[in-house]
Amino acid sequence: MTPAATTPTTSAPAARDRYDVGGELPAKGARVCITGFSREEHDELARLIERAGYLPTAFTAGADAVLVPEPAAAVVEESERSGRMVLLPGMFRNAVQPHLRRTALEITDESVRILDVTVDRRSAGSPGLLPDERFAHLCFDAAFLTAARAVAIAARSRLPCALEGDTAVAKTTAVLWVAHLCRQEAVRLNLNGQSDTGELVGRFVPAVGDAGSSWRFWEGIIPAAMRHGRWVVLDELNLAEPQVLERLNPVLEQHPSLVLSENGGERYGLGGDVPLADTFRIFATMNPSEYAGRSVLSPAFRDRWSLWNMLEQPGESEYRALLGRLVHGVHPAFVLDGVEWQAADGAPVHPQLAATPRIDGLLDAVASFHGAVSAASGAEGGVELGRTRRERYVFTRRTMLAAMSLAADLVDRGADIEAAVREALGMVYLQRVQPGPDRQAVRTALRTAGLN
Repeated sequence: MTPAATTPTTSAPAARDRYDVGGELPAKGARVCITGFSREEHDELARLIERAGYLPTAFTAGADAVLVPEPAAAVVEESERSGRMVLLPGMFRNAVQPHLRRTALEITDESVRILDVTVDRRSAGSPGLLPDERFAHLCFDAAFLTAARAVAIAARSRLPCALEGDTAVAKTTAVLWVAHLCRQEAVRLNLNGQSDTGELVGRFVPAVGDAGSSWRFWEGIIPAAMRHGRWVVLDELNLAEPQVLERLNPVLEQHPSLVLSENGGERYGLGGDVPLADTFRIFATMNPSEYAGRSVLSPAFRDRWSLWNMLEQPGESEYRALLGRLVHGVHPAFVLDGVEWQAADGAPVHPQLAATPRIDGLLDAVASFHGAVSAASGAEGGVELGRTRRERYVFTRRTMLAAMSLAADLVDRGADIEAAVREALGMVYLQRVQPGPDRQAVRTALRTAGLN
């Protein structure tokens, strides 16, 4: 499920009669080559094509159709020789026009609906829940709610679920938020290269104050969750050593089980010494293996995660939606599977920033600036900032949240809104990069966005 895009297009007069917008599309599942667009347009159109049920590609080899801004004669001739259809963006937009509008989130005392997926809630007063304030900044855009929907499906179906994506795409937050809505206790373990099986399944530890024995067995996070019905979130899954993770293979089966050979062979799960609690669930989050220090997971281990979801990197429209949520409390509308979804407005995080009539223009500029430096640092492929550094710069939604929090604090202290935003961006973004060409490039991005 991917949001519909809105990229303008024009058509050459001579070709418009032949390739009319709204004309015939290839069969669903066809591969569509996207060519002739800017990088941002390409990304938006790829989402649109996926939304319409097709497979986007940047290569003509193996493609069934080619998507172009306008069907130039040379493109039409080459495509006809190759047996490929020539398509325009408007054809896909017509195919994904919404025919229904629904609220994206519905919560009752008994259940939670996230988009079209409904899951049960536990009774009020359940222990170990995160506070509402933990999620006050969330923007319910298509990317986040799609991730949350996958979590809800996994919870409802009792399937292991892994979320993979770049840093700050809200992988862990999506799991914890759904757990919070379901009134479900969730425990989170950050894995790393030093993690061992003891953290996961348990180990013997010194017994303090026990006169009968000097050691006792400490039950690890997994068996404790299986016993008490908690959700487990294994963060940074592929930072741990593969041989440590393989210990979890039986926990990821359709009927989870675990034998604690470390503790006399105690068995958890169906027919074992400790029955599996009905509400036990297991989730994992990870950055792609291309990130430094990550291990390559074995095919057998990956295959046991029944639901594996690759999350998208946000773009400028998502950055702008988040800023609007912070200042005005408004969640964006988006189209998925022919339905327009939008969550009800919430309390703004920084309402003091909404007092000036200039704020929306400022938010537009901040979103544009953040998108530019994020792309330049390599979030969308090429690296322009920090190309001589061993570690690339990272600008994510966390960076933008920090800048807006600082700007709000400066306004509370009496600063003008525009001056506060400029100072906050300087402190959070400009000072983050190395003096010299990199810092000058960020200053140029500020000037381009009108924020100098």
